[in-house]
Amino acid sequence: MTRRRNLTAKLSPVRFDGAEHWFSIERAAALIGTTTAKLDTRARAGEFAFEADDHGNPCWFRQSDITPLHLAKLQAAREKAKRPPRPKTPAQLEAEWARISEANKRPAHDGLFVDHHLRTTLRNSTKKVE
Repeated sequence: MTRRRNLTAKLSPVRFDGAEHWFSIERAAALIGTTTAKLDTRARAGEFAFEADDHGNPCWFRQSDITPLHLAKLQAAREKAKRPPRPKTPAQLEAEWARISEANKRPAHDGLFVDHHLRTTLRNSTKKVE
């Protein structure tokens, strides 16, 4: 039996041309947190340096254009993570406690086993050892 080969080679998302690194459109969009369509629109508006494919569509973006936007995205995420959580209102606390008490009312799946185990453990611990 022969194996079928994948006929389409997977391209690397980063390429180096001797002077600078270039990101694929998917990699660049992931780094700056946008979609490929929005990145395409911004590139055509002249915001980024790019290399186009045979049809004129942007496919490679210069690292020096993407890195500042990526760092800004990371900084915004850090700032958001630093903010202390807002205190819960009394209504939110009551709803959370109601959910917890409802969860505690449900019977456990191993309830019979636990009861049997406790009974036998207590029975064995109360026996006198001679």
